[in-house]
Amino acid sequence: MSKIYLAGYFRKNLGDDLFVKTIANRYPTSSITILVEPKFTEPYVDMPNVKVVKYVFYRRLLNKLLSIIGVTDFIERKLISRNDLIVEIGGSIFQQIAKEGITSRRLNYLKSNKPIFIIGSNFGPYTTDDYYKTYKEYFSKVNSVVFRDEESFSLFREIPVVDVAPDVVLGLPITKSNNEIVQHKKKLAVVSIINIVDKVVATNKNSIQNSYDRKIKELILQLIKRNYTIVLFGFSEAENDTVAANRIFSSIPSHVRNNVLLKSHDNINDSLDILQKADIMFSSRFHAMILGWRLQIPQYVFSYSQKTNNVIRDLFPVQANIDVRQIADIDAEFLIDNVNTMDKKTLENVSKSAEIQFKFVDQFFKNNS
Repeated sequence: MSKIYLAGYFRKNLGDDLFVKTIANRYPTSSITILVEPKFTEPYVDMPNVKVVKYVFYRRLLNKLLSIIGVTDFIERKLISRNDLIVEIGGSIFQQIAKEGITSRRLNYLKSNKPIFIIGSNFGPYTTDDYYKTYKEYFSKVNSVVFRDEESFSLFREIPVVDVAPDVVLGLPITKSNNEIVQHKKKLAVVSIINIVDKVVATNKNSIQNSYDRKIKELILQLIKRNYTIVLFGFSEAENDTVAANRIFSSIPSHVRNNVLLKSHDNINDSLDILQKADIMFSSRFHAMILGWRLQIPQYVFSYSQKTNNVIRDLFPVQANIDVRQIADIDAEFLIDNVNTMDKKTLENVSKSAEIQFKFVDQFFKNNS
């Protein structure tokens, strides 16, 4: 049995949790180890081949004490030593923070002499040429990097082990749900919410947040008039989606609040069940958009970052979308009337191409079987 150390963002974010599910499904005979804070472990309990190592207090303390003498990320290094390869999976995992270069974790990956595979990411945003050059050198030392957008790929295309493929989640097998979460005959609208101040880089982000909140409220009221039940869905409690959803919910007149449900992601199957019931979506989260395509749900995308714009341009340029910075300028009725989603033929091609994300890992297992 092969043993994978899986590195990523494991903080109960639906998009990242679907990455884990996809890896677990693709390599069912492999043992997959992840290091997770105890409060974020619930999404992985139904994955029999995923070994969750809880990053509990004594492990944190040991890491901190050893870092004083220059031994960084001891717990993770110990876990890596017990595994055959490292797979780092995630979306925006190469954003430049201040003048940061290669993280100590990634330097330790290289020192481990284990095969390193990077799946599903985009590169940037970054602000300095040194950051770009540092990662260009890093990518040339790992076994493979598969980006999810053409712009990131274009920065490193001359490196032989770098490739590009659609987002991992577009290749996720979907099992139709039998769980009826809405017991009446109203149509269901899912609105994926973000807390703008935590996601948007702008000097006026508080103003943008106020405009966003007002527009979502306006949208909800229009949907109620059209006989929808609305789910305000927070994909990531850790990034304050739920805070934003509660704030918007509290602004809705009390006499119509019974038409609005609040949902925070805890369990993958439960979250997918809700999305599968949607008749229409309004997608602020990147992976809400991806799931809207995968589940063939008409949607309007509220883009907060270049990564969303890049993937729309690469895969489905006619997707209805608006930058959150301009959201005040668009009418709620227009949003409802102009939803669309990826056509079935394009989805079929894109889903098949998403498997390229795993081609280097697949080849590694083939060569070592």
